[in-house]
Amino acid sequence: MALFFLIAAMPPLCALVGALLIGYPMQRFGRRIALIGLSVPFFLGFILMGFTYLVQHKSILFIGRLMSGLMNGAATPASQIYVRMSLTRNLNLMKKIKILIEFTLIYRLANAPHHESAVPSVLLRPAH
Repeated sequence: MALFFLIAAMPPLCALVGALLIGYPMQRFGRRIALIGLSVPFFLGFILMGFTYLVQHKSILFIGRLMSGLMNGAATPASQIYVRMSLTRNLNLMKKIKILIEFTLIYRLANAPHHESAVPSVLLRPAH
């Protein structure tokens, strides 16, 4: 039973560490490059969690949850700062609305249940 609690608590705990670690890459490479760099390990974390079912080994699930928690924690402040910096520049209203919609969609997908965020809804529809 304690193993399930550890699996459930791992992403939020790792998110705290990820939020602390993103500061240096954001200053060194910029917010945009830091966010792009986070996408690959974030994707790999979800791939590892998906392979847990096939391999039937819990350590792969731990590594996948650890990676997704770290990347989620790192992406949150970086994306918020990036969007805010983009909105404060001289942008017209349509660009601001577009960025707001994109950020809202990304936020909703990140907080959706894993079966909804990992696979696009078009692929979940049954074939006729």
